Amino acid sequence: MPTKNLGKKAARVLQFTMGVRNKGVAATLSAHGFTDEELADGWQKLSALTTGRLGIRVPSTLDPNALIALDTWENKWFPIAQASLEARFPEIHEVVFLNLAQTDGAAVIISVGTLIDRLAEQRKTTAGKAALKLLATRGITDAVIDQAKTLVSKLSTVDSTPDAVGVTPDEDARREAAMWSWYREWSKIARTVISDRRMLRALGFLDTSGQAAEEDDDADADPDADADPDADADDDDVVDPAPFLPDPPVTPRT
Repeated sequence: MPTKNLGKKAARVLQFTMGVRNKGVAATLSAHGFTDEELADGWQKLSALTTGRLGIRVPSTLDPNALIALDTWENKWFPIAQASLEARFPEIHEVVFLNLAQTDGAAVIISVGTLIDRLAEQRKTTAGKAALKLLATRGITDAVIDQAKTLVSKLSTVDSTPDAVGVTPDEDARREAAMWSWYREWSKIARTVISDRRMLRALGFLDTSGQAAEEDDDADADPDADADPDADADDDDVVDPAPFLPDPPVTPRT
């Protein structure tokens, strides 16, 4: 059975598909058969899964300012919502944060989008309304949630076609398997041929501490994510923004 939300797999594939837009990554992988068509294929597999589960499609180009703002929103409000619900409404916490955690880069579109959708579902029950009232006292008001909705909307498009809400569990599982198979092939090739730490971080293979990023917990997760033995404490711990930012203008030499 697929997970009840997008989970870590889709987040990792999203990070990878954004990371390969880095010119250095693209140039290295192109020597091993990674073409625009391969990228489009991976993007289509990811889009098919996310559209089927959430009705959200992430566009191929992102507004970097909106992405930073959404990441800032997530960093502030995720821990507050998680701590408050876990302490006061543990059953609702389990539902809202099932397989959901803070993310980096473009994956915040998925994580925050999932959170606000699940919070909206809580309006349907008495306990859920009480939980939302508690969150409002913590600062997560309707206005704050609307801020996140606006940013997610700016960074994604919503598909309201029947397919977006009518995918069967078997079809959902098939889409997830197809997406993960594509990712495992190219992620293994990328880790083999790329040694630059900034490129690896852009692809989602290193976390902000320089250690290998945690893989999905499922049995078919890529087994090659051992801790990076070359990690050093002085390594820059800022996620490489290159995949998300336009190339700087070139000033001709005089």
